[in-house]
Amino acid sequence: LVCINMGSGLLAAALLSLSLAAGIYRDVPDECKYFTVGRCDPAQNEEIDVYDLPDGGGAVFLCQNICTLTEGCSFFMYNSKQQKCYLYHYRFLESCLIIGGTASPSLDICSHIQEDSCDSFVRQDCTYSGDMVFNKTSVTNAHFCQDLLDTVGFVYGAKYFVYDSFQHKCFFYSSEESSCDGLSGPAQPDFYGCLNP
Repeated sequence: LVCINMGSGLLAAALLSLSLAAGIYRDVPDECKYFTVGRCDPAQNEEIDVYDLPDGGGAVFLCQNICTLTEGCSFFMYNSKQQKCYLYHYRFLESCLIIGGTASPSLDICSHIQEDSCDSFVRQDCTYSGDMVFNKTSVTNAHFCQDLLDTVGFVYGAKYFVYDSFQHKCFFYSSEESSCDGLSGPAQPDFYGCLNP
């Protein structure tokens, strides 16, 4: 089960959990749903606006709708912990310092998603539920961290990697389960439509 921390928004949590774990129609391999990002730092001049948006059953949907109604907005991020909706001119995932995922498919495959597709929704700022079973600072990037998981992960009982490019640390976890505070995605397609194709 993949969870997002939506506080009192149990409906949104259930919908999001179902969508990311099974229900979103995907053009890329299904395992790409486990990829997460964190510590993103988009350029200030690309941020259009920020809305206070109480965490509730439809906060993600409302945030996306606000983006759709805002001139120049092509990408949004809702953070349930901060209860804020961020609107952007562009997709900022390249600015993220933390990336997590499974041993396969490769980062390259999962990162080559069509921007305006149901695959464009990405979970952010996650806490990983599995036991940390590996921690190395000698790994130079996320690709090598993923390759290392694919090569020796079975030795540690690891199923998931997280790479922190700021600290140059590669972590392995015993599970791909996580709880995430944020969800980002494009203004289109409609997130609700992706839940119910």
